[in-house]
Order: sequence, then C-alpha cells, then structure tokens
Amino acid sequence: MEKINYENRYGDVFKFSLTEDKNILWEGTFKWCRFSFPNVYDKAYEAYCADVDTDERLTMGEFKKEVHGTVNDKDGNYISMSKISIKYAPLIFSNKDKIDMVDPSGGPYIHAGYDMGIFDKSFSGMIVEEFKSVPEGYKIIIKKYNKTTFEELEFKATEFNNGIQAIVKFENNYGASIVKHDYSYGGKTGLYELAVLKYDENNNWDLCYDTPVTSDVLGYLNEADITRYLKQIEQL
Repeated sequence: MEKINYENRYGDVFKFSLTEDKNILWEGTFKWCRFSFPNVYDKAYEAYCADVDTDERLTMGEFKKEVHGTVNDKDGNYISMSKISIKYAPLIFSNKDKIDMVDPSGGPYIHAGYDMGIFDKSFSGMIVEEFKSVPEGYKIIIKKYNKTTFEELEFKATEFNNGIQAIVKFENNYGASIVKHDYSYGGKTGLYELAVLKYDENNNWDLCYDTPVTSDVLGYLNEADITRYLKQIEQL
C-alpha cells in the first residue's frame, strides 16, 4: 500500500498508510511526544441530571461545554469556575485505556474527530476515533459507523468561496460530498448541495453520476433532505 509522507516543521518525516483492517498506520519518531486521554463524563452528568428537572436539563453535549465553563469580568478576565464546573467537574475522570490525541514535537497534532483527508485525498472522510501504540508508531483507529443523518456530519471550512464541506464514506464504497458556499446550489440562502462519490480500492474518490440516487449534483437541500439522500446512498 502506498505510503503518504509528511514532513513537520523540524524536518522529521512521518508516513501514513492504509492497513488491511481499514485503519491508518502512522510511522515515525515519537521520542518527544504529547498525548492525551478522553474525559469520561457519565458520573458527572448522572449527578447533574439527578439535581435538575427534566425540562431544564442540559443535553450531554451542552453539559460537556458548561462543566468546563468559567466566570469572567466584562474585560474577559477570569474570576472563578462556573457553578456547574465547581459542583460536577470533580466527578470527571480520564479513560487511560484510550488515547485520543497524539502530538509529536514539531507536529503533526492529530486528535479524535480529525479528518485524515487533510494529509491526502485518499484519506478523506476517515475520522479518527482513537490511537493504538504499535512498534512502528501508532495505529490510527478510524470510526467505522456510517453517518446517515445531517446531525452526524462534521463540516470543515474550505479554502474557496466562503464555504464548508463534509465528506462521508459508506461500507459499499459510495459516499457523499456535502457543501455550502457562495456558488453552490442554494448556498446563498443557507441550503446545501450534495454530490455522490465513488471510492476505488485505494480509497480515492471521484464524483459519480450514474446511480439511482441522481445523475447530477443535488442542490437546494435542507437538513432533512441531506439525511434522506445519505440513507439512499448507503443502500446502493
């Protein structure tokens, strides 16, 4: 399998390659390296839910942000931890059986949720779940679930036309590119454009215009439309 080279700011060269189990092997020198473990919020959120009425309760996602909140003055200077943080942050702990960030000296910094497509087009849509230490360096474990709803998409800013894009790949080697920018169909009114993708054996994709879903790109889509088409593409 072809290896993708990446040279960091210190001149160290790292190599990325697909593995047979559809993860990514990250080879290089990790003598000087930072890494982190994911926080576990379950006990903290359970305690919070026991204290707060259901109709006033934060979602888990909202709680994760608020529990790290601070109180600041009008100039933005720190005063204290937030009330939620003071009460529930002590119940948060790290899962040291799982690595969710690796940062060798000089880079590249890679964390859970990262789209590996930034290193090479062949990795587009491969989202980092965690890291496993191996003799060569790290095996980057890729999320295996299929994103079939708009809410699951992870959009990244594009370098052109004031846009954003999300790329999805399914087990059937089809996928989708969802964009919104100044010149996409519906972009100026907040709507989205979707194109069907077809991946080859090297995980490279091209636009695909010969599926039952569409023979063109699909424009002027709202969030519900995106979800509907993603489910159709997954079933091809």
